[in-house]
Amino acid sequence: MTEPAERTDPTEGASEPGVSTQRPWIRVVTLIVLAAFVIATLVSALAL
Repeated sequence: MTEPAERTDPTEGASEPGVSTQRPWIRVVTLIVLAAFVIATLVSALAL
């Protein structure tokens, strides 16, 4: 979270292969956040 440039620009992170290997949890956290957002959206839509 301290480096938003890497998250917004995937090409910049691709230039450094060490980032993906040393911090693979970033993709996991991203998937979890996206999944939670989609689930929350569906729940709120069904609730209404």
